[in-house]
Amino acid sequence: AEKSCEIFDSGEESDGNSALRAVEEQEQKQGQCPGPLNGSLQYYYDPIPTKDKNGTKRWQFQCRYCPW
Repeated sequence: AEKSCEIFDSGEESDGNSALRAVEEQEQKQGQCPGPLNGSLQYYYDPIPTKDKNGTKRWQFQCRYCPW
């Protein structure tokens, strides 16, 4: 008994990367319009890497308007 195989043709051939390109294009469109800036960052100096009394690494944040 000989088996016959039907060949289905979608009418267009994929190069194997078309789905990846579609996702990358969609992500690029979403990335073009960033959200609002963080308003609280303007009140602080850049964080300073420090260590606490146990030697654990921490970040130190200092307000621009508070006395040192």
